[in-house]
Amino acid sequence: MRIITCICILLSTLLDVSSLHSGQGSVGNAPFGSSSAYKVSSSGEIAIKTEHDGRTAVVRIATVTIDRSNKAFPSSRQLSEVFADVRKITVVKDIEISVDSHESFVPYSVYASLIEPNKAAVAFEDGEFVLTIRGGDGYWSYFVRIYFNEERVYRTRVYDSLFPTEPGEETNYRIRQVAPSRRR
Repeated sequence: MRIITCICILLSTLLDVSSLHSGQGSVGNAPFGSSSAYKVSSSGEIAIKTEHDGRTAVVRIATVTIDRSNKAFPSSRQLSEVFADVRKITVVKDIEISVDSHESFVPYSVYASLIEPNKAAVAFEDGEFVLTIRGGDGYWSYFVRIYFNEERVYRTRVYDSLFPTEPGEETNYRIRQVAPSRRR
């Protein structure tokens, strides 16, 4: 499976806020329904809103472009040979999700390896909110489906666009509360 991963990148870059996009639409088996996908900026932020049965989900995706001369640029051992001559790369810097104004917890690992994102859509499918992000190009293209509710992201599925019917990677997220220790 050609899933490209990159190092964890911590950057502090000011982002230009795009207008809030709103749509219904369905994602279905293909990465996107034609009316619900929005272009993801190479540096900036996109906000997508969807509503279903009186519930509203808002997703903000922040991206940044990194030049090869920047120390944060992923090393060659972390990238595929596809990127051998690439001078700049776009990474997802942050994803913020809220449902009915309740902020959902989004682990960093949900978006840490998403590079060259192209399009994004938010939909309500089979009783679940789903963010779908398509990225890459040609034979190394991918899409990721991120399942969430008002509390947290609870599952991601990453697909190779050449084999879109079965995920090549699936992660389930659980939150465990640790009781405070009692000192004696």
